[in-house]
Amino acid sequence: MWATVIWTNKASIRTSKSQIFVTRCAEEKYDIDYCVPKFRGYSSWIIYSNISYGNRGPLVVFEKDWSTKLGYKKKTINRDVYRTYICPNIKAFAWELWQTL
Repeated sequence: MWATVIWTNKASIRTSKSQIFVTRCAEEKYDIDYCVPKFRGYSSWIIYSNISYGNRGPLVVFEKDWSTKLGYKKKTINRDVYRTYICPNIKAFAWELWQTL
């Protein structure tokens, strides 16, 4: 029975600036081994996948151009994005599972 069930999930991952503490001597202040690169802002990703009993579906990484504008500057992922990019993956995974039963 569980072999015919598909679980789906979406995860949001965000990396941002965080404090890094380095222990060093005063004269090593500008030594390249003790310098930490810094990045402006943050990066974020949304990933999607599905699983079934003993099987994994494809991992889909959402592209930034998939999001649609909602108001001024704010972007979102709506049902059209799911219909266009996610549902075909679920359908293909379900078909693949059905073939193995």
